[in-house]
Amino acid sequence: MKLRLSGTLVLFISLFMFVAKSPAFEPPSPAPLPNFDKRTDGLQAGDIVSGNQPAVITGFSPASGIIGTFVTISGTNFSPVASSNFVRFGGFRSTVLAAGSNSLTVVVPAGATRSPLTVTVNGMTAYANVPFLVTCPNAATKVVAWGFNDEDQTNVPSGLTNVVAIAAAACNDHNLALKTDGTMVAWGYNNHGQATVPAGLSNVVIIAAGGYHNLVLKNDGTVAAWGYNSDWNGAYGGQATVPAGLSNAVAIGAGWYYSLGLKPDGTVLAWGVNSNGQTNVPAGLSNVVAIAGAPCYSLALKVDGTVVAWGTNYNTPGGIPVQLMDAPPGLSNVVAIAAGYFHCLALKADGTVVVWGENYYGQTNVPAGLTNVVAIAAGSYNNLALKADGKMVGWGFFIPDLPPSGLTNVVAVGAGYYHSLALVSDSSFGAPSIISQPTNQTVIVGGTATFNVTAGGTPPLSCQWNFNGTNINGATNT
Repeated sequence: MKLRLSGTLVLFISLFMFVAKSPAFEPPSPAPLPNFDKRTDGLQAGDIVSGNQPAVITGFSPASGIIGTFVTISGTNFSPVASSNFVRFGGFRSTVLAAGSNSLTVVVPAGATRSPLTVTVNGMTAYANVPFLVTCPNAATKVVAWGFNDEDQTNVPSGLTNVVAIAAAACNDHNLALKTDGTMVAWGYNNHGQATVPAGLSNVVIIAAGGYHNLVLKNDGTVAAWGYNSDWNGAYGGQATVPAGLSNAVAIGAGWYYSLGLKPDGTVLAWGVNSNGQTNVPAGLSNVVAIAGAPCYSLALKVDGTVVAWGTNYNTPGGIPVQLMDAPPGLSNVVAIAAGYFHCLALKADGTVVVWGENYYGQTNVPAGLTNVVAIAAGSYNNLALKADGKMVGWGFFIPDLPPSGLTNVVAVGAGYYHSLALVSDSSFGAPSIISQPTNQTVIVGGTATFNVTAGGTPPLSCQWNFNGTNINGATNT
């Protein structure tokens, strides 16, 4: 669609909405565009702040929703100036639509997953007591798996659908799937019961797959674990024994023989085997919004977009002694992290990917021109990047682990030992949903901007472009 504007305003695509309609369904408000802006924190000239008291989040509504959902955050000491409130879903910064000292209205940003909700005002960060739960735009989802299948890890259980999250064990050969009703399905390598979901386990909101154990976060903030609880020699490890003091967790992570939990004060708790210092959380580490575990090291993403690593590793397949997986100097504006065997990934706010560590299989060779990435996954020696158009890019050790040709409508990815997963939204049936959003554009007054969008659902479908809630005459093409 082409549109010519005149007047005194600069047009941003976020002012537009696209609505796909079927005869029997009125869809929710559509998703806004990816918000890949440069991340900054602290006061700006002319900011108004609510004194020196830190902000406090007392709640938010709704508790879950798709990308693009409008969320109202309640609390105290917010800034009445929208731009002075830095709201993030995990590492992804949200657009603040309206602001008051006790309430903020924000949009769930593209790329957001089930992750902590934070508000930073005047350099101080407040955490919600529970994570926001991002859901899929279409409940008709399916899991696709490929790669080595020696432990049935790519044999997705028949009839598995209505999945909202997936996890592949980067250190092993089992998988987890979380369904919309809070129950789970597991499959693959099961030598220590890691692929056998405990009877009665329910109300799960976040999942994590370790080497031979699993963690889940429940909707009451408690963490449950099962599977192997020892080290590689059979000595007690404790990775599947959740510390008694861990409650109201907002995120979890699982390494080879250890576990991680993120508390609502932004601090990290680690437990299990500590052979390489992987559970020695750095003193003073705070303001964390995401965590990731690996064989012998851990990663944490801070609210300021920087990455912290701890633990050590051993000689890699390339013979390189990896002492610490420190992030490259100057790495900033990071919104998501992933940890492989001997390499690390960081997704930046501009949609690009940075990789560091062992490169024996080319896992740190980011494909030229890779942009518009909204999610990342690190396997043993391979990586996956999910782009905003629902397509994947893979690199590293991919024999026979190349992503299936032509796979589209992907909403989440997972990378295992020598296998991979994709969560696909089946847009060929069901309620209308936005598959691919337009891209952000800014044009001068009188200029022409061209926008395109892709939608799916049960046909026949029709569309109508809106500007500030008003239909644009003749704008009925995608």
